[in-house]
Amino acid sequence: GPQKDEQNLNYRLFAVSNHMGGLGGGHYTACAKVRDPVNQSDNKGWYYFNDSSASHTSESNAHSSSAYVLFYERI
Repeated sequence: GPQKDEQNLNYRLFAVSNHMGGLGGGHYTACAKVRDPVNQSDNKGWYYFNDSSASHTSESNAHSSSAYVLFYERI
């Protein structure tokens, strides 16, 4: 909803859904910042997800021309 001080809202990127291909088909992958589900402050870093595989990556690799949907959290 509306915020009293909208000028000071900050957001952090935590995931990106990527799409490669045309409108009639293609392939989806994702990059996401992974945290320990029990200890949320334990940051495991960025991972790249492609079908059944996952590999460690960097945040800079999450920013690409294939980005389709960006996921942010308000901080």
